[in-house]
Amino acid sequence: MNKLVITLFYISLSFSLFSQSDALQKAERRFNFAEGTLGFDLSYVPSAGTGKYIDSEGNINEFNFPTSLTPRFTISGLHFWRNVDMYITIPFFNVLGGKMDELESLYNIGSETGIKFYPWKVKDNSIRPYAGISWNLMQYRQKVGDLDGQTITRSRAPLQFGFTYNNGDKLLEIGGTYNYQNELEYAIDRNTFTNIEFPQLSFHLGYRWIFETSLKDAPELADGTIQRQIDKLRARNKLSGFSFALGLSSTLMGRNDYNKNNYPFLDRLSLANSHFDAGIGYYHEPTDAHLNLAFRNMTFNTTSFGFEQKFSRMSLGLEIYKFLFDYHGFVPYLGIIPSYERHIFSNTDNTNLIYENTENKWTGGLIFGWDIRQDSRQWYILRTNLRYYPMKVTIDGTAHKFNQFEFNFIQFVYYPSRHKWIKKVRRGDL
Repeated sequence: MNKLVITLFYISLSFSLFSQSDALQKAERRFNFAEGTLGFDLSYVPSAGTGKYIDSEGNINEFNFPTSLTPRFTISGLHFWRNVDMYITIPFFNVLGGKMDELESLYNIGSETGIKFYPWKVKDNSIRPYAGISWNLMQYRQKVGDLDGQTITRSRAPLQFGFTYNNGDKLLEIGGTYNYQNELEYAIDRNTFTNIEFPQLSFHLGYRWIFETSLKDAPELADGTIQRQIDKLRARNKLSGFSFALGLSSTLMGRNDYNKNNYPFLDRLSLANSHFDAGIGYYHEPTDAHLNLAFRNMTFNTTSFGFEQKFSRMSLGLEIYKFLFDYHGFVPYLGIIPSYERHIFSNTDNTNLIYENTENKWTGGLIFGWDIRQDSRQWYILRTNLRYYPMKVTIDGTAHKFNQFEFNFIQFVYYPSRHKWIKKVRRGDL
């Protein structure tokens, strides 16, 4: 009889330990879905490509783009258990400059957003190959003496390739970029156009640190502590509350033919200066939905041979969106934005204002994006906001399409009342 009792005890203990181990593995799997990284790299573009310019004596000269060396800051997230890396890279400046005799060429691929796919997940003490694609807004301008030439901005999607070595919480990367969209037409004065070929290949060497702040909470998720705390807060309706959000955004304007038909030497308006994306909202936990009053102030401008065009847009929108599902902490949402806006459009030729128009109007857009949500107990969220506005702007009595796409990849969202109540429940005061 005693042997039977002991045997049953060990069987019961084994099942209990297996169950606890399985629960812990599931919790760790959820928290390991995404890991953040921060670091720097050095981008090297060898001398290549050709362009032309008109010198101070009126002669057309051909040149090769000089070598460039640019340090960049990188923030990324290793997703899908280290099989995918989604990143943002922000360049500082070309340390080698771009001066060639009397010509100064300013070629900048700008901030880059991309995704890398690893056929074998990134693993400690291992080298892993990757391939991917990125998106950037390339900018180029030529300056001869004191005369600024055409400033152009183009959306590009270069291909990425390379290798990543992981050692503990550190990543060492060597890679390259292939830009297959390297040709365009460029104005070298108000009446003369030529073709430019930009360098197709660039290389980089990078170093990043992995940071993971949520894995320490995996035991509490596994043993049910987090769920019990969530149930207490939900019973008291303390998971709903006001929110404050702040992030940095950029806005891309769709194609329009206004400048092509009226000022062909002037590039189209395409990219707004980076601007703050600020909001005050309310999150309703029972329906997993959010209302947010968002304010953005955007300015587009382009210059060429003494001519400047500017479009300013101030937007106050009520964002109404619903979260769709939760996949290991990746929580996408979709919604609409009724918006009240002020639009100011102007043309200035050699400091003389030749046209200006101001409109106050209602418009609407769509919003979509995602949260990275560790659990329902969080008092802050890292959110991605993507907005699309089909818009028209009146110029000289004619409506022109100025469709816009806003992207804010990292916004910090803070829930003050949830913060207070979550601290209380974690201390055991509820």
